[in-house]
Amino acid sequence: MRQLTNILKVISLVLLVAVGLLGYMTYKVSLSEEPTLSFGGTSPFNYTTNVPTSDASQLLKTQFGTLGRVTITGAGAGSASFYDATTTNANLRAIAATTSLPLITHLPDGLVAGTYEFNTSFNDGLLVVLTGDIGTSTIAWD
Repeated sequence: MRQLTNILKVISLVLLVAVGLLGYMTYKVSLSEEPTLSFGGTSPFNYTTNVPTSDASQLLKTQFGTLGRVTITGAGAGSASFYDATTTNANLRAIAATTSLPLITHLPDGLVAGTYEFNTSFNDGLLVVLTGDIGTSTIAWD
């Protein structure tokens, strides 16, 4: 009986060390991950839209959420700016809002085709302002 107790203690110790090492490795991997350009993949975002290929402003959401990713399948010569706002008109924004739009991110001219991951939250809304032809693109958000 004593030998069985010792064996159970050893097995428990080995399992405890294994779980600790697995947790440590998971933690180290999560620290080293940075937002990068990727090609393909899926995500939990519920909404997507195809981006117009000319100058335009498009309100995608009117409350808080997350800008997930922008997939460019055919590069163009335009740019896109994503704002935490519902309109570009300062007179129509809430009194507490500043006269400048809070920028979430900006995609410059001539980006190569690929998927750009952001996973960035916004509070007031998601507004995209397009300048020129940014190419064939899809935006994913929630």
